Amino acid sequence: MSILDNLKAWILEPEEKEDSNTDSRSKEGNDLDFQKEENFENLDSIILIAKPKTFKDALVLCKQIKMGRAVMLSLENTVSEDKQRLVDFVSGVVMAQDGMIAKVYNNVYVCASNNIGIIDLNKIKKS
Repeated sequence: MSILDNLKAWILEPEEKEDSNTDSRSKEGNDLDFQKEENFENLDSIILIAKPKTFKDALVLCKQIKMGRAVMLSLENTVSEDKQRLVDFVSGVVMAQDGMIAKVYNNVYVCASNNIGIIDLNKIKKS
C-alpha cells in the first residue's frame, strides 16, 4: 500500500452506510465533490481535508504540511482532550515552515506552509 493510499484512507474516512433505498444518482453526486486521485499529478496544488480522530494522526498531517500542501483540518470527530493538543502541535509545525494557520469555523482550521497564502475575503476592503 503506497503512502498516498494510506493518506487517502486516513483523510477520507469511510462514509456512513447509506440506506438501500437511495438511488444511484445520489451516489454519483458524491463523486463530483472531489478530484479523482489519478488527476492529482496534473494539479499545481492540492488542499487536503483531514478529519483526525486522535492526536496520533498529527504526524501524517504534519508531513503533508512540510511537503508544501495546504490542509483543511476538521476537529469535529477528534477526541475532546486531543483537540487543543493537536492544534498546538500543528501550529508549531506550520510556524516552523513560516506558514500560516487560520481558524475558519468552530473546530475547522486551514493550515499551509509558506508557499500558500490564506486570505479572508470578508476582511478585504471593497472598492
